[in-house]
Amino acid sequence: MADLQSMTGLWEKYSADEDEPPVMPALVVQVPAGITDSAVAALLNTLADGWDELKGRAVGHAFETHTTLAFGQHAVRYVAPQNIQDDPELRVVLFKEALTTGWDCPRAEVMLSLRKAEGDVYIAQLIGRMVRTPLAKRIVAQTEVLNTVGLYLPNFNEKAVDAVIERLKSDSDLPPTTIERNPITLRLAPDLPADVKQALLDVPTYTVPSRVHRSQVARLRAFAARLAGDHIDDQALGKADKHLLDTIDREKNRLAADGTLSGLVDALSKISVQTRSVSLTGGADEVLDQEVAADSNNITDLMKGAARGLRDGLAQTYWGYLADAGEDQDEAKLVTAALAGDAAVVAAVESAAEELVQTWLKAHSRAISELSEAHKTAYYGIRAQARTAEPTDLSLIDEITASADDPTWDKHIYTDDAEAFYAKLNGWEEPVLKAELVPERGLVAWYRNPTGGRRAVRVPYEDNGVGKPMYPDFLLFHRDSDSNVVPSIVDPHAYSLADAGPKWRGLAAYADAHGDKFRRIDAVIVDESGALLRLDLKDPTVQAAMKDVNGREALLDVFKKHGGTYG
Repeated sequence: MADLQSMTGLWEKYSADEDEPPVMPALVVQVPAGITDSAVAALLNTLADGWDELKGRAVGHAFETHTTLAFGQHAVRYVAPQNIQDDPELRVVLFKEALTTGWDCPRAEVMLSLRKAEGDVYIAQLIGRMVRTPLAKRIVAQTEVLNTVGLYLPNFNEKAVDAVIERLKSDSDLPPTTIERNPITLRLAPDLPADVKQALLDVPTYTVPSRVHRSQVARLRAFAARLAGDHIDDQALGKADKHLLDTIDREKNRLAADGTLSGLVDALSKISVQTRSVSLTGGADEVLDQEVAADSNNITDLMKGAARGLRDGLAQTYWGYLADAGEDQDEAKLVTAALAGDAAVVAAVESAAEELVQTWLKAHSRAISELSEAHKTAYYGIRAQARTAEPTDLSLIDEITASADDPTWDKHIYTDDAEAFYAKLNGWEEPVLKAELVPERGLVAWYRNPTGGRRAVRVPYEDNGVGKPMYPDFLLFHRDSDSNVVPSIVDPHAYSLADAGPKWRGLAAYADAHGDKFRRIDAVIVDESGALLRLDLKDPTVQAAMKDVNGREALLDVFKKHGGTYG
């Protein structure tokens, strides 16, 4: 009940702050098939005693008996499974098997199962159906709790649950899934120095575009529409179009200066026609090639092709711009089609659009950061439409979740009330962190970088020509001799993994670009003897050695030649 009450308050605040549809979280309770009426009555008494709101029409059942049922003093109405999601009064649902036989209810945020379960398949079905989001999207909020559901499974087979959890976490066909047993909420450490938090926020991070990226003209116009809609720059759409039209004009003047444009227009203004004359009496057969002037219909057809070069309606906009300036309409179409068919012109326009997006992202960064989370999310989507990796901002949230079953660590940026951070580290991460936490090293705070989300530091790298993000494991914070906070990156990784070389090439390039902002940027491995080896990626010699490294042995050779013992 405490979870349901907490979820209700969080959703109320989120919906009000972000102008989103209201969400009424539901508690679903699975009871055993043979449960007695008195046992159900006792359960309902407990719910009502804990939260007065959980009685009357707030409680329903989805049993096989499709009628109101009496349990002690409680009359519990029947609610068909397909109607549960949209019932505004319903807060608690009792069921036996409905959830595992096809029922989806994204507003179900907390579940208690009182039945026994042994089989993997049954457990997987039940857990899988609970992992839904009420608004059909990942929530960007100051707490990760809104992206979680609480499952209480006291009578489920523990080993079977563990097996299902591992399968869900490792299934590449599913969205990234984190399943934590015995979850706990961690908050930004109350005594965290402000300059440490700022140092983390200032760590360079990037958006890494997907394989399919949008036209930069379309991206610019979408960005301009957002800026105008959010009243950050009411004239952004007009400024964007002027920037694009000015770019096309410059390209037009360049091509006109050397005579190229007239040749392109002339070629488009004529149509090649082949005629064949056959004499039925003399047998003469004559083929004649000639050129005729294109008519208005032919020229209009050329504009369809122009739209594939100057995209997102820009060809039509430029034609209208020329016509408004007094140019003959057909001539304006021919010029537009000629420019749209020139690869250099198209590339220049795309680059100009990308450049203005990058300029505006920097210029309006503060204004965007002050928007609601829902509006900020739209800008992050625009960032992700880049052709290449672009700098972006790190965004910390107030609360994250962890498993209270995991080992605890000191000095993390997020802690519980006992100033502990909970994390299960792998075989090479643990000795690295233990070495960094030795008091003599003077560590002020550290941050375990998540693998995804806006609070993750992303470093771009390429693997077989495809741009990807890497997420360095640890960010460490120390004070220099002037008491300024300086960050370090330490990334322990198994060098035998196929992605180790490409990832560390990317991190080396990142160190080359941003090394002056860091105390250290280290790659760390455990060699064949079990020793920790460190590679200083800020070292120009190491950066050069990493440029062409591929494969396990080549990577190990770089560590042996240029690295040193970690400790």
